[in-house]
Amino acid sequence: MKIKPDKPLSFKRLLLIASMCMMLMPGFLQAQTPKKAKVPVRTTYKIIDSIIEHYVKQGNFSGVVTLAEKNKTTYNKAYGLANMELNVKNDTSTRFEIGSMSKQFCAALVLIAESEGKIALDSPLYKYLPYTKSASSGFGFVTIHQLLSMRSAIPSYDNFPNFITTVARKNFRSHEEFIMDQCGYPLQTTPGTAFSYSDGNYYILGEILEILYGSAYAKILDDKIFKPLKMDDSGFLKLSGDPNGGDIVKNLNEGYQPITNTYDPVTGLPIASHYQHGSWTNMSDIAFSSGAIYMTGADFIKWTVALNNNTLFPAKYREQMFTSYSDKGVLEGYYPTKPGCPPTGYGFAMVIVHRPALPGTTKPLKIFTHGGLTPGYSSVGAMVDGHEISIFITSNINSDAPLFMCWQIMNTLLGVPPNYGGIP
Repeated sequence: MKIKPDKPLSFKRLLLIASMCMMLMPGFLQAQTPKKAKVPVRTTYKIIDSIIEHYVKQGNFSGVVTLAEKNKTTYNKAYGLANMELNVKNDTSTRFEIGSMSKQFCAALVLIAESEGKIALDSPLYKYLPYTKSASSGFGFVTIHQLLSMRSAIPSYDNFPNFITTVARKNFRSHEEFIMDQCGYPLQTTPGTAFSYSDGNYYILGEILEILYGSAYAKILDDKIFKPLKMDDSGFLKLSGDPNGGDIVKNLNEGYQPITNTYDPVTGLPIASHYQHGSWTNMSDIAFSSGAIYMTGADFIKWTVALNNNTLFPAKYREQMFTSYSDKGVLEGYYPTKPGCPPTGYGFAMVIVHRPALPGTTKPLKIFTHGGLTPGYSSVGAMVDGHEISIFITSNINSDAPLFMCWQIMNTLLGVPPNYGGIP
């Protein structure tokens, strides 16, 4: 059925509509010289909607996108299915596993302990976990600071062959058993001399926190961060005592792996034909403090507001978290250093990425970010320094889509085309 307009469209109106349609096309946006002026708010969110829908249509995104400007949530939308078998949709109250984004909460707990005089960052690991002093690898002598900044030289246990099918499904009797079994491999280099990402660093820090506070890590998280910030939809995945399963978490969705033989020629992301469940992993034992948190987008914004306002600890501790301790650039596969920009760095569970300066300015943008991947889930969070912008994207499809979306949405909020400066 065609609906005729009440009045014929004038040439001017047709030209205006055509121009607006062209402006919303990705190819047009990439080709234009950016202007300093901000894109009108209504148009901005239409562009963001179209960015997200592109990845939804390819079948590599199903989740929630939450945005905040000046500490106020301005966008919070859900897409896709929380449970494909039951055809249950994701909504903004759906909880997602956030994988390695969990590390920044562990880092914050260590800084809180430092502010309380419970820990010194230049102390060796064995001071808090004496059993590590006798390890043949010598990892008991790395410092707390080296663990936080990923310069301990301890290999990441999940990089070893058959990790998912063997180690990740075991039930360890204690964190001590896991640490000595999985973190005691020969060191990769001299501690403190090079960046090397390792989940083991943050697993060890979680065990130290349990010793310092005499309490389970989940309770420390609740007492020190989640409850004070009223992050009521955040928590820590815990086993129920049954080696085949864990506690039931209300509103926690299922995680999926896209299956395909077709890939986007620009991003290399899969164009999914169907899905499988993410492989079962004993998250509370294996990921522990390095990756076993779940939350909603609204709670992540509460977290970024607290960091920006120094709610959890004085500003000098936040400065430690957001300072780069690597001068050679890290994670180049995901965050390549752009011409004219300082190299990518790593703080305490925080990647520091520099992007090209905005039109009319000379100073490169500084982005504080971290991503997370677990079987069936993917996520990314980012804060734009000096612009009061926070972005949280989480998906129950294991894909790098949230990473690409993050930069395109960030550019749009900053008033430049989505692919300005190139995407990772």
